[in-house]
Amino acid sequence: RCLVFTIPPACMLAGLALATLAEGLQGKTFPLEAKRALLAILAACFIFLTGSSMIFSYKLGDFKGMAPGDDWTQALAYLRNETPPDAVVLNHWDYGYWIRDIGERAPVSQGGPANSEGIGGVYAEPDLILGAMDKHQADYFIFPRSEISLEEIDREDLKVAFTNEGVAIVGRCDE
Repeated sequence: RCLVFTIPPACMLAGLALATLAEGLQGKTFPLEAKRALLAILAACFIFLTGSSMIFSYKLGDFKGMAPGDDWTQALAYLRNETPPDAVVLNHWDYGYWIRDIGERAPVSQGGPANSEGIGGVYAEPDLILGAMDKHQADYFIFPRSEISLEEIDREDLKVAFTNEGVAIVGRCDE
């Protein structure tokens, strides 16, 4: 988040430096050879920065943290196709946008930890899942199986609605 605040001043300083440099290049301050060398360096920097940012942007699509993997895609398809349209899903805030956009269900938390009070505790103490679901009026809880094992939530009041190698969804037992 620091970058969000430091990039605008850095851009302004870079612009000021380039303006000062352009003034110097137009005047008689630098000899012709120095001007050509400086322009070549600036062009090389521009090409390097533009090229490296394009390569980084292309590679960013391969980063698994940016898009759901197969396990998550299957779980989100389950939410979309097998749960009521008005279902509310208890989730860690990381997965809120996926639940909303791909699973087409209402996540308790999305885009930051603002609405996730009490949710993090269920990862440390799975007995708190039902209480968190009650607090947030959630019908389901979705989680990575690497964080909570199914054995830890083997309870009479919760049922496993969906599971695969990486993701599980639990719901309230029908009364």
